[in-house]
Amino acid sequence: MRRMRLLILLVLAGGPVLAARPVGAASAASIDDVLLKLQPLPATFSGTLPCADCPGIRYSLNLYPDFVYQLREEYVGTEPPKSNHDLGRWSISSDGPRLVLRGKTSRQLGFLLKDPGRLRKLDIGGREIESILNYDLAREPQFVAVEPRLAIRGMYRFTADAALLRECVTGRRYAVPARDDHLALAQAYLQARREPGDELLVNAEVRIVRQPRLDGAGDEDAMVIERFTGIWPGETCGTPTVDASLCNTYWRLVRLGQDPVAVSSKRREPHLRFLASADRVLGHTGCNRLTGSYDQTGATLRLDALTTSRRTCEDDAGQEQALIEALEATRRFSIAGSHLELLAEDGRLLARFEATYF
Repeated sequence: MRRMRLLILLVLAGGPVLAARPVGAASAASIDDVLLKLQPLPATFSGTLPCADCPGIRYSLNLYPDFVYQLREEYVGTEPPKSNHDLGRWSISSDGPRLVLRGKTSRQLGFLLKDPGRLRKLDIGGREIESILNYDLAREPQFVAVEPRLAIRGMYRFTADAALLRECVTGRRYAVPARDDHLALAQAYLQARREPGDELLVNAEVRIVRQPRLDGAGDEDAMVIERFTGIWPGETCGTPTVDASLCNTYWRLVRLGQDPVAVSSKRREPHLRFLASADRVLGHTGCNRLTGSYDQTGATLRLDALTTSRRTCEDDAGQEQALIEALEATRRFSIAGSHLELLAEDGRLLARFEATYF
């Protein structure tokens, strides 16, 4: 009965039942115990923890019932003032009362639930830190908004009734107030959409604030657009919580440099497939078949001996040449969720692909 009551509580809170539930009754019961000890949510945990080159780092961590977190790290005594902001999803480890936080930069933080009012920061290996210094965050008596400021990606939709943005890392949907740089975003959206109500991927620098709910009592988080930086028709958030594999994945081209890729209805979509068994790369430019070889070590990647079939496609010739040049200039790569980015030696974005699963 207690387990059923807990599941009902979490569903009513508006989030997934569990971020990642391990198999096994004992593990499930342990996770339920941790969730019960964390109630009520949302909750704020804060404290000043050690810093290698400053007097300390002031942590303010908000945990929400839909398994979203927001974090502000303020470096004490620095001039000019320095702070980091992050958001992401939290889950509970199967090996004890440990919280795992995965943020927008894919970094992971671990905390041990010492008691309902205290979280202890863990080392990068998920172990307790043996030190006489303080590594504990204490629960605040009341929830305190963190209001992070950071760059985000999300699926944006603007209608006559409201503007909404579904942030990619957490999947949470935010109301977007008509202030600051929202007008530039709305105008770009209206020019780029195909149908009213379309969701389009956007980049923006934002501030998350608390405001009265638009459709009820109480407050909610809203996303203020401080600076609109890009809109990308044809792209999606993908699945940021699970990184796709470079090899044996169908990678669909969605961006060349800073330009969205337009796919003609009469052509195949440009794509790549890296074969693990033969270090070969196969694909299509949108006009011609593409073959070649690749060499990958860690985050470095080189593509060599690229050849294409000889079909002439005048309407796609410029895009095909730009893609081949991008592939030949690739020296590094990065995978975040279902997105692959090919990078030049200096880190410049050459091309962006999205994993497609059939």
